[in-house]
Amino acid sequence: MVQNGILVALWRVVHMFNKEAALKALCVNIIVNISLFSQLHHQIFQSGWIGLLAEFFGPQHASLNLAAGKALANMDQNSRKCGVYDRSVYLLHPFMDVIFVHGLLGGVGWTWRQSELLGMNSDYSECWPRDWLPADIPDLRILGVDYATSLSHWKSRCPDDARRSAINSRADQILLSLKLAGVGGRPIVWVGHSMGGLLLKQLLVNASKSTDPELQNIVRNTKALLMLSVPHDGSSVATLNLPARFLLLPSVEVEELRKGSNILDNLNLEFKNLLLKFPIAIVSLVETKATLVQPWGIEFKFVEPNSADLLSAGEVHYLPVDHFEICKPLNRNSFIYQRLIKLILGVRVGSPPKDLVLTLPEHK
Repeated sequence: MVQNGILVALWRVVHMFNKEAALKALCVNIIVNISLFSQLHHQIFQSGWIGLLAEFFGPQHASLNLAAGKALANMDQNSRKCGVYDRSVYLLHPFMDVIFVHGLLGGVGWTWRQSELLGMNSDYSECWPRDWLPADIPDLRILGVDYATSLSHWKSRCPDDARRSAINSRADQILLSLKLAGVGGRPIVWVGHSMGGLLLKQLLVNASKSTDPELQNIVRNTKALLMLSVPHDGSSVATLNLPARFLLLPSVEVEELRKGSNILDNLNLEFKNLLLKFPIAIVSLVETKATLVQPWGIEFKFVEPNSADLLSAGEVHYLPVDHFEICKPLNRNSFIYQRLIKLILGVRVGSPPKDLVLTLPEHK
């Protein structure tokens, strides 16, 4: 049946009879049965069904989301290690995506480690989002965006790296990866640290401009942002005159982080316009301590408070931590972690809190 084109036929039926809920449910359940066979997963991907399943997995499709979630889980290699889900068993979670985006020179394996200030005991977490969030809120899918950055072009691997590392191009690359992961089919809470927050803003702006409905769903289903020391109007780190001229040939990322960058000014304007169209809750946590820069042994403020509060939207907290500590909670009782928990739970029970959403001023 698959070789004879049933996947494409079912895809067309769903689009032709978009208002026929029972017929769409039948088509999705057929896909569920096909997804039981791993050798057919490539054909399902090629047929365009992944985007539909991701869309149907959202809470707005009550009659389809369980079956869609089952099919997606069957095609998830990690989920298959725990078994597959046939017509008798439904995957009841996750309900929401929480996506972490690291900053300059960061990474999933380093940025989101627990703070070492209290020591590395048996409870120490190498990745606190992975270890803590599922225990406190079980029905989450937790994703970490990983990408390479550099402070200097001397680290670039090929001439094309400069073009690809521009924030706009990088945002488009990440959007495609998120689309493949099925992001956009369920509510989303984002966590961005430093440059990661800028990248997050850019990818949401790009998604809102896209003609691809799957990418548009990413911004439509974005419910909240937790911004961790994000330099909305740039950072003085981009103009540091460090010993050995380490920044003699700055990378594209550092150039775009400079104070007064036209790229950041335009991004701020576009993002504020986006916030007026979509009800997105924003919580900003801002560092107030200088960060010790090694190996030179100097202290420097990566993000000034006025830069991290430039959005003029949502809630802002100034914390006595440095640029690296702000993304590394001491423990699960940390204000940083508890504010994220509160934000996620607020989104989970309904619409984003109105006091955290940018609204148009009333006309008198």
